[in-house]
Amino acid sequence: MISYVEHQGIRIGYDASTGELKSMGWNGRQELTFSLPLIQFDTDGESGPNNDGQMVRVQGTNRIGAEDGCLLSAFFSPGEADEDAVLTLNRTIDREWEMSLTFRIGRSDVALRVALRNKGTTDRVVRSLKWTLGGMGRNRLRDCEILMPGYAPEVELPYLPRRPLDEYPNPMQFATEGATPYGADEPGNRSGIMGIYDAKEGVALLTWWVSDTFPMKSRLLRIDDQVTRESTVYCPCRLAPEESVEIGTFYFGRFVGDRVDAVKQAASSFAPYRYAGEPIQDRRGLSICEIQVGEKMARTVFESYHDVIQRLEDIRELGFNALEIMPRFPFPSYSVYDFYDIETTFGDQAGLIELVKAAHKAGIKVIIDIVFHGPLEEEPKDWCMPEGNYRFDSPYLEGHPEWFSRHENGDFARTYTRSFDLSNPELQHHIADAMIHLIRVLNVDGFRLDAQTWNFFPNWDPTIDRPPYAALYAGYRMIEEIGAKVAVQYPHKIMYTEGCGPLVARYHPYRYNYDYHWIYPAMATVIDPRGMSDKFWRKASENTLVWSDLAEWLEEAEAAIPDGVEVVHHTDSHDSHEWAGFHQGQFNREAFGLDAHRVFVGMAAFMKGGFMSFYGAELGNEAFYRRLLPLRHHKTVAFGDCSYTGMIADDSRIIAILWTNGQRWLLYVANSDGAEKSVEMRLSRSKHTHFIQTDSMKWEVNDLMNPTESLRMLSDTDMIEGWSLQLDAYGVRVLEGTPLER
Repeated sequence: MISYVEHQGIRIGYDASTGELKSMGWNGRQELTFSLPLIQFDTDGESGPNNDGQMVRVQGTNRIGAEDGCLLSAFFSPGEADEDAVLTLNRTIDREWEMSLTFRIGRSDVALRVALRNKGTTDRVVRSLKWTLGGMGRNRLRDCEILMPGYAPEVELPYLPRRPLDEYPNPMQFATEGATPYGADEPGNRSGIMGIYDAKEGVALLTWWVSDTFPMKSRLLRIDDQVTRESTVYCPCRLAPEESVEIGTFYFGRFVGDRVDAVKQAASSFAPYRYAGEPIQDRRGLSICEIQVGEKMARTVFESYHDVIQRLEDIRELGFNALEIMPRFPFPSYSVYDFYDIETTFGDQAGLIELVKAAHKAGIKVIIDIVFHGPLEEEPKDWCMPEGNYRFDSPYLEGHPEWFSRHENGDFARTYTRSFDLSNPELQHHIADAMIHLIRVLNVDGFRLDAQTWNFFPNWDPTIDRPPYAALYAGYRMIEEIGAKVAVQYPHKIMYTEGCGPLVARYHPYRYNYDYHWIYPAMATVIDPRGMSDKFWRKASENTLVWSDLAEWLEEAEAAIPDGVEVVHHTDSHDSHEWAGFHQGQFNREAFGLDAHRVFVGMAAFMKGGFMSFYGAELGNEAFYRRLLPLRHHKTVAFGDCSYTGMIADDSRIIAILWTNGQRWLLYVANSDGAEKSVEMRLSRSKHTHFIQTDSMKWEVNDLMNPTESLRMLSDTDMIEGWSLQLDAYGVRVLEGTPLER
């Protein structure tokens, strides 16, 4: 028998005998059906080999929650009309476990927290939770579209954000639990917001996840006439009899409105992740030049810090106002020797101090990479390090064995290093003190925090008083306390994370943009005869993306980002440079050509947030950098709002990024094709009321990339009905609109 509870038009059905959830509906329509158990757990088994996949590749587990369930009790508190209702289902499963499901039912969404208790007589191990829900868009796929803000699309197909679901292959996978560059976990590296949008009715059905402790990995599937989400929450722990673990929060929501509005409503759950530090206007103008000193991938640009000093004026003139100094190559590279040992980690300490002094004199900030993986115990087999006197005797190896994670077999856990457990309070204090030491000695302006979840597995050490899963997201969480400790002595220091998900916004003012890198091969032709990295590149999707579609993707992606954090956009980083594994690496200017790369650099520079480039990416386009990057400090960018859909061209291959501050505006407009074009530009309807506040408004328009070009005037009628613009092949303009007094 199915029992139902209802509140604010949301109806939940569950099996009165087993307590299994059966359906969830809104306003009379059943939107989700659960032919499989909504929640199951994997227990027992053995961890995989002692490497980076040891948490994921677990063998011999038992799946509980699929059979032998029995409802022990059900409690429903309906609440008042303006309050949330609460439904709690307590179940026994597989005789030795109790599961509690607590649903908070709001106006448009449902939040679920899950607790699992060991009712047996012996210790048991919990590995992961499986969250499965189906029925999305059932029998309506022709009217529905995928909505997954911030996720790179499946590159095996040309990208069309509004493609009806019934036009995809059957079956079709839209996201994968497998690894993507630098993490596919939610909410650490992805938004976790997944679902469908019914374009006919203007309604989104979305599911997502919020936790600062447990990572989730997900995939969305089109199977026959419906869409199903399959997610795994990693919650490794050992439970004694009567001990329990609580996991959440899972969300289910139905939202009326356009796609961006729906994402914003779901992302309101990320409000606790908002970065509440210094004003965003004080951070938006950051332009980082990433440099390495020493040899990497058979490429040496700077032999010493003195060489960098000789190039500082060139770097400043290119438009950069910050340097990011990578660790010394080829050793220790991205491993830890001793956080305090500047000479070993970064090379010539005196030279680095002189570089920082010279950079500050030139008005350039300096941040340094800090690595959290752990120390090398020997040379990694695939590093092929040149002959040298390398030190595999980090003082942490013998001096602080308690700072490292343990594999389940008792050995130290490892990737290519012995792996730190960043949840260790003593290690966190040591890192904070080391950061303060580095600032005091070097006078640096902050840190790039490298791969904080590289050690993506639990610490099974039985002697510690923390659950094994505490190590999983500790690399992010620790920055809250570490950053506060550093700020007492050195406020407003930069904390720049490689993470890309909502969670990182809470602890970091700046984050990476790896989730945007799929854009470049989707919007250009790869001309390098060597090809490029296949992380995002496929021939099927190469050069199929148009700006009108990308603009929608960007608006949706940014709607899922918590307030306060600045995304630092880049076309080239030291990582992307080596993804293909080519001798001496590959810049995007080599992959796509100088002209297309110029367009992408401008696009990245004028997206909402900061900008970064790996030194050498600018070769052949130096004059362009010198003209373009200083424009990022324009007051309209510093204090204004960014829109990717606010100005529209009649050619979908024309890139248009609009910044507005009152009636003043700045427009980055670029031709992504290799043919000269004459296009019509017009203001989107959403911007009409923002700009056209009085009759007969006029703007004086100047091209800041071509200051000698004569001015033009635009009226309010021009802005609404359209105005013509000439663009060279791969041409770039930055147009400034200044309102004229009547």
